[in-house]
Amino acid sequence: MNSVSTASMIGMGISMVVSLGVPIALLIIAKIKLKGKIISAAIGAGTFVVFALILEQILHSVMLAAFGTALTGNLWVKALYGGLAAGLFEETGRLLSMKFLMKKTLSKENAVMYGIGHGGIEAVLIGGLTAFSNLTTSLMINAGQLDAALSMLDSATRQQALEQMAPLWTAPSWQFYISGIERFLAFALQICLSYTVYLAVKNRKYGFYALAVALHMAFDSLAVIIANTAGIIWAEAALFIGVLIYCRFVIKSFKSEGSKITTIVFDMDGTVLNTLEDLTTSVNYVMERFGMPTHTLEDYRKVFGSGIRYAIEKSVPEGTPSSVVDEMLPVFKEHYDVHCLDKTAPYEGILDLMRELKKRGYKMAIVSNKIDSAVKELNERFFSEAVSVAIGEKPGINRKPAPDTVFAALEELGSTTSEAVYIGDSEVDFATAQNSGLPCISVLWGFRSREYLESIGATCFVETPAEVLKYF
Repeated sequence: MNSVSTASMIGMGISMVVSLGVPIALLIIAKIKLKGKIISAAIGAGTFVVFALILEQILHSVMLAAFGTALTGNLWVKALYGGLAAGLFEETGRLLSMKFLMKKTLSKENAVMYGIGHGGIEAVLIGGLTAFSNLTTSLMINAGQLDAALSMLDSATRQQALEQMAPLWTAPSWQFYISGIERFLAFALQICLSYTVYLAVKNRKYGFYALAVALHMAFDSLAVIIANTAGIIWAEAALFIGVLIYCRFVIKSFKSEGSKITTIVFDMDGTVLNTLEDLTTSVNYVMERFGMPTHTLEDYRKVFGSGIRYAIEKSVPEGTPSSVVDEMLPVFKEHYDVHCLDKTAPYEGILDLMRELKKRGYKMAIVSNKIDSAVKELNERFFSEAVSVAIGEKPGINRKPAPDTVFAALEELGSTTSEAVYIGDSEVDFATAQNSGLPCISVLWGFRSREYLESIGATCFVETPAEVLKYF
């Protein structure tokens, strides 16, 4: 048995790294940069397995049984049939998955994530595992570990095994490098096709779906025809040029596509509700119960906005043990649950603003560091006709400025960060918007001054609720 050259094995190794590493690396980068959802990539991977590796293979089995060499004996027929089948099955799977499985999360960012999953699993299963198998077999051949195993086979089986392995030492080394390039181009192509089908679903222009099928068929068919007539190098060159042109179109379209704002996430205290008096009353009640000095409304204005524990910690005398604060919290909750509606009311103009936003078709949510039960009660009392989601502090969801409440609200609304805006009144809200990847509108009728908000980096301000409408 001949040995496999070092150059060939290096090519196998590079192809394996490209097929396995590039999808993983791009998935991580896209998750961080585009804020896409991993579930979109998982849907893409699963759809490829179901439609390309199961359903499409069933069709091939039926067609081969029915037509045999009439289907495979002619290069053009074989190439066109294979390309059409791949285009129809994979693009139809893409269309159905985006339309139904990604209905609530479909965005251009998640379309890219879908393509990474679709192209990534294809690269792993077709390119990565093949390269790994070739490299492992080559190492065993060069180490002499296969001779003993082959000697135990009958001559016919042994000859068949040798014929299957022969390309490892007979094929030119460059072919093993080419396979890595081919996987990379196919991976890029799948992302572009995913974006094209996304346009079909989002805009309900199914000509984009037909275009995706046609392009998929063209790339696959021409690659086979050129490889068998002019050679694999020319086929890869044609594929490279075609994918490059397609990628430029998709990147340009992706960048120019403005994400339409559909969702507005409001902070509660100091933004939509003037809760300052009731909060002050309840905290002072707790302070008196524990024999501590009370404070004025203006004193509390500076500490509200980061959760009630923070407000109490900043209000108790210095040196007060945290265990005492732990005892004060349930006393506050008991009092506030009873008195949270005594003087609390929406800021003037807020209800008119929400009614107008709803009339214009916007989805709205309220997120707060207040106790979840209080947030839901207040929303039900004042804003339920316009706001369908209200989330407060509760186990399993980190408080603002962590993005958890925002992400939870967007998920309930079926929205993405690319189509949402955050509106709040404090430094906590500004940080929450940044951590969530949302633009922030800072209101000036709440708990913080313009000067303070500017000092922490806020740049977009409104002085009245009516002014908010100029952004929508």
